[in-house]
Amino acid sequence: MSRAGPVLAAGIGLLVALAGVEGALTLLVAFPPDVATDPTLATLRAAAHLQGLADPTLQPDPTLGWSLRPGVHAGPSHTTVTIGPAGDRRTHANPRPHARHHLAAFGDSFMFGYEVDDDQTLPARLAARLGEDWTVSNHAVTGYGHDQAAGTLDRQLDRQLDRGRIDVALLSHVTDDAWRNAVPWSYGPKPWSTLDDGAWILHPQPVGSPDEVRARWTARPLLRHLPAIVDEALRVGATAHLRDLSVAILHAQVDRARAAGAVPILVRFPLDHEPEDDQVAARVCAATGIRCVDAAPVLAALTAQGIPPMTPSDHYAAASLDALSHPVADAVRAAIAERGSPDGLPSAASPAATAP
Repeated sequence: MSRAGPVLAAGIGLLVALAGVEGALTLLVAFPPDVATDPTLATLRAAAHLQGLADPTLQPDPTLGWSLRPGVHAGPSHTTVTIGPAGDRRTHANPRPHARHHLAAFGDSFMFGYEVDDDQTLPARLAARLGEDWTVSNHAVTGYGHDQAAGTLDRQLDRQLDRGRIDVALLSHVTDDAWRNAVPWSYGPKPWSTLDDGAWILHPQPVGSPDEVRARWTARPLLRHLPAIVDEALRVGATAHLRDLSVAILHAQVDRARAAGAVPILVRFPLDHEPEDDQVAARVCAATGIRCVDAAPVLAALTAQGIPPMTPSDHYAAASLDALSHPVADAVRAAIAERGSPDGLPSAASPAATAP
């Protein structure tokens, strides 16, 4: 029997093995061990990697990795998604030129309203509940971590003179945001964050062209940097570290919003299958005194009524977002009512309570 057959088979097997190694490295690069082994997070990670910037609502962003694409009228999963000329998702069909207050929302796909229509997102439901006296803008972006949301908050605070003062900055926390903060890739290359003696350090990463991205994130360059990647993965792998990082970034968002004259409110979006509260939102609200709204009671109430609270992709269904808009609108009204300075901006001496 010729030896060519076994040699050829061995060569093909080696190529397949190398391809598998390249795929595994590409999917798991720089991710902490608990992400690599947790089925839910690993599935989310793989889906994000494969989707990349194929989502028609997204575009590359030179500093944040990606952002909403202005002028888009499309959407994933057969939903209607409209991105306005300023790069935020539509929350009300008609302008509100006589509105006295402005609420701006920030976060990831849960605040954005993935898998629901424009008028079913949490910011859209808030616009309906708060009425014509309010304009509401939705700056949340699918796949963001807290660090990218903080960058979007900074941008919008800088643009207040163009779009009107932000009275309420609606911030959000989702458990998955924690690992996104610590990695340089999610839907694409992004800035990543570390802690230095408890202080948040942001590491910018220029996005570059698609060819440059592919060159940086294929197996050959990854193999050269594998020791450093493994060291970073082990360093950020501890869940406690990721939670501390989330707290630090959210605390910074609160400070920046207050410094710009906005009232920050934090919404926690738990998943209906999460075993326990990660305490990130609770820690931020206890440390800063801001109002927090926890969506856990909303999910429990809908489940008790036999109403599915989540979409097939494990995001909040329209019924959940509508129900959540009630306590969030109450928190917004209470925050505005408590403002004590003559010019209508929050007073540093005004007490802030935590919403139940």
